[in-house]
Amino acid sequence: MRRQWFPSLLLAVGLGIAVPTVVVAGETDGNLDDDLPGLLVLDEHGDPLYLNASASFLPDLGTELQQVEEGMQHIAGVEWAVDDEGLDRPDWIREQVRSIEIRIARLFGLAANTPLDSGSVTALRLSNARSTLRRLGTAQSRRAVVPAAQERMDLAAAGGTVVGTVTDDLTAQPIKNILLMAWQYQDGLVIIKKARTDASGAYKLAGLAAGKYYIEAIDAAKTAVYAAEFYDDLPWHVFSRSTPVIVKEGITTAGIDFGLERGGRILGTVTYADTGLPARGAALYLAFPAVKPGTQFTVVVTTDSNGQYDYRRLAGPLNALVYRLWCYATEGYVDMGYDGVYVNPGPGFSSLTPIDLQPGETRRIDFSLVRDAETAMISGKVTERASGASLPGVIVEVWDIYDRMRVAQVQADAGGFYSAGPFWSGVYGLVATPSAVTGYATQVYKNRGVGALYTPVTAIADQDIDGIDFALEKWGGIAGKVYDQSNKNPIQPGLFIIYVPIATPKRYYLPAYVDEQGRFTHSYLNPQNDYRVFTQVDPGSGYVDEMYKNISCGETGCDMNNPDWDWSVGTKITVRSGETTGNINIGLAK
Repeated sequence: MRRQWFPSLLLAVGLGIAVPTVVVAGETDGNLDDDLPGLLVLDEHGDPLYLNASASFLPDLGTELQQVEEGMQHIAGVEWAVDDEGLDRPDWIREQVRSIEIRIARLFGLAANTPLDSGSVTALRLSNARSTLRRLGTAQSRRAVVPAAQERMDLAAAGGTVVGTVTDDLTAQPIKNILLMAWQYQDGLVIIKKARTDASGAYKLAGLAAGKYYIEAIDAAKTAVYAAEFYDDLPWHVFSRSTPVIVKEGITTAGIDFGLERGGRILGTVTYADTGLPARGAALYLAFPAVKPGTQFTVVVTTDSNGQYDYRRLAGPLNALVYRLWCYATEGYVDMGYDGVYVNPGPGFSSLTPIDLQPGETRRIDFSLVRDAETAMISGKVTERASGASLPGVIVEVWDIYDRMRVAQVQADAGGFYSAGPFWSGVYGLVATPSAVTGYATQVYKNRGVGALYTPVTAIADQDIDGIDFALEKWGGIAGKVYDQSNKNPIQPGLFIIYVPIATPKRYYLPAYVDEQGRFTHSYLNPQNDYRVFTQVDPGSGYVDEMYKNISCGETGCDMNNPDWDWSVGTKITVRSGETTGNINIGLAK
């Protein structure tokens, strides 16, 4: 199977994927089905949101290219600093240049599968990166990659000073000859000053103009022992997320200390399970958190002609780093994560087994890739939940969860049976979409409703999958009236239905239209989910918003953007198949 790299995704609501930070609004023109109520994806400001490939666990092309460009600027600056100190270049510099080289080659391959014309900004950036890389390590590269501000570092005025000590994080003993560099970001990463630690581990970066700096400590020995890091406790890959040091004119900023870890290492070999031969060109994604929980940074290496990969100088648990590893296989083989995980890890790699790398530890992790065979069929039956009767004619879509693309669309036969495929080995999500005239609601397997978490269906070579069944229910609804509590006159405020799909705490907001008589009806709600209702009045109206039933929103307001608002205090509204729950009336007071 030839996997495509899509710069944009098909509207994810068609699959019912719960996408973080978005709300789903109903009753608008959309593209799920010409006869169905449309669905619009909005951000927290109410603006249309166009999803992109960063929703996948892999970084999108632009993000990865930016990491590559910053990596080249960084390594060119380190080369310059090491050379200027009269030191022999550490072996890891050569390894890093090689890693960037294979990463750029891989990005060229990804770009070939996008609608990318040769004159686009991304194409030009890729070409420039490759040209710059070829000059890396030469005097010319320092002019090309490192801006001229670096050459002026010795001309700085008295300025401010940064001082601190560098110790072994495990033993607390001082480390001599560690190279300290003060970086700034001036349309690129620039070294402004450098210094080395003395026998007591102390360093001094003097003559720094007032401003914001990123301070880095590296072991510049030929055979480096310690993992480099930026202040405060972040690996050297992520300078832009490190803690900046603010320098003021004539002031000494003390206590910018480093406790370096002995560098860990993760290496291994990727082979093909069917032949035992090495897998050349497989991409290994190593993810680790940066700055705070929930964020991550991804480093990529590619296997060589012997199928080998190697991550060196990795900081570990003393820097609160836990790694997760994923192998993006070569064509024709199944991608897999460390510890035999085959499912798509999703944003954050959270489903993968963590690797707790200790300081100085070398961990060997090999991968044996299973061939991707186009032999798996997926089949099942579509019925009505209440009666168990067969439902012919329902469209069943199969989505490749990895690539976020629809790979099949079939129709249930007269007996309600469907069969789709054959499919490659992989992970799939299914959704049943009845015709609007039947009145049945769209259903995500194995749960209900747009935004519901789907149950992944994992297809393995030569193993057909049966029993992927759907039991459909008819759309339900909510209806009611909004009025002035004192005189019972109708009010026409904005009104939202809070929708919490089965099997997920994620909530979405469905706007409902209120007419001039204060009446509203929303007729396309999946039954058995969790619903609540709240108003959004014009601030100048004098009315106080409420949640149903009789829950005043007060001064803070019932607001999806208000982090202090507890939406769960509203009365839960039950929606049943084929029924409209009425009398959801809200009387507003001034």
